[in-house]
Amino acid sequence: MNFDIKTHMLKCQFCDTEVPVDDPEATKGAKKFNEGEFVRKNHYSEPEEPLVRHLADGDDPETTKHDTYACPQCGGAIEVSPTTVSTICPYCENNVVFYDKLVGNHVPDLVVPFKLDKDVLLQKYQEHLKNKPFVPKLFKRDNRIENIKGYYIPFWIYDMTAMGSAKFSAERDSGDKTSVYNVFRTGSQKFEKIPEDACIDVDDALTESLEPFAFDDSIPFKPEYLPSFISYVYDESCQSCAERASNRAATSLVDTLEHETVTDYTRVSFESDDIKTSDISAQSVLYPIWMMKTKWENKEFTFALNAQTGTFVGNLPRNNALYFGSMTIFAVLLWFVLQFFFKGADWWIPVVAGLAVSIIGHIAVDSSRVSVARATKANSYGDIKSFKLLDARDEFVRSYTRNRK
Repeated sequence: MNFDIKTHMLKCQFCDTEVPVDDPEATKGAKKFNEGEFVRKNHYSEPEEPLVRHLADGDDPETTKHDTYACPQCGGAIEVSPTTVSTICPYCENNVVFYDKLVGNHVPDLVVPFKLDKDVLLQKYQEHLKNKPFVPKLFKRDNRIENIKGYYIPFWIYDMTAMGSAKFSAERDSGDKTSVYNVFRTGSQKFEKIPEDACIDVDDALTESLEPFAFDDSIPFKPEYLPSFISYVYDESCQSCAERASNRAATSLVDTLEHETVTDYTRVSFESDDIKTSDISAQSVLYPIWMMKTKWENKEFTFALNAQTGTFVGNLPRNNALYFGSMTIFAVLLWFVLQFFFKGADWWIPVVAGLAVSIIGHIAVDSSRVSVARATKANSYGDIKSFKLLDARDEFVRSYTRNRK
């Protein structure tokens, strides 16, 4: 049976019969998890558990980097990574779930079922190609789609409290006079459901670019949601991922301290901080992601869709000859025009101004071509109502007079 995205029911791939996910006849023989009333867990205090391996006869567990299963429908040998818990048979396209992988804390607490199908990914991809003047035209024409697959990616999600202090340098203008201060702020803030990708083989920058994930759509895990998709269990520990989540929460608290409490200054710059996190709790959840791999000039490109919210990301190539050639031409044209506005000024002023405007303009136009980047903050998961200012101190350092021309 396949999980049908539109109806959220199990659908027979031969006769199109649909049954609810909880139907005992449709799911007989499958292992049951999280049965009864859901109990919230905290994996942060649990020890890391080893992966279950399933090796072929004669395979050395130290050197063999894949597990081998027999397809229950056609008997073909299926080779998968040790973290794979569901896949599609490459021979008969039967959906296979490896229940022996789901043991101990490798059983996800929650799952967010697929909400959007792959047609949305293809539509967003075509939209992504539009209005990108520096993407090679041959890429748009000849780029070949290699595959489109749906994945359930394991995440650790964290609740925590960030607390500590930050130091800023601030300036206040008054007429020609500028006063400089050292600004010290101490505060705390709660963060909820910070997600961290727990699969080593999946690009963290890609999954972080798909945030935020809407945790409210999560439900207790059932393996019946896995058929039709590739899914994994975690191979990055809860503790190691917690370090990344804590760093993001700390950076966001600094942001809150600056923007909520350092408000009476003309300019503010961050200098240092001492932020710690506490009261950390963690759950495990499978989030749904569509991925599409394409190939052009022997290079592989990956595009992804958050199958819950519709956020689409993926970096496109750039025609550098066109990009820098256009930048140079615009700089020369701007220099020619700016000469009339800078009459009497040094010759280099319109040159620098034209070059600067051209560079800034081209960077702005080209910025939408790149949408995959690491996340450094957890602003989307911070509870601003929980923010508390614990201490505030402003120390005058010096003043100076600005020259006016």
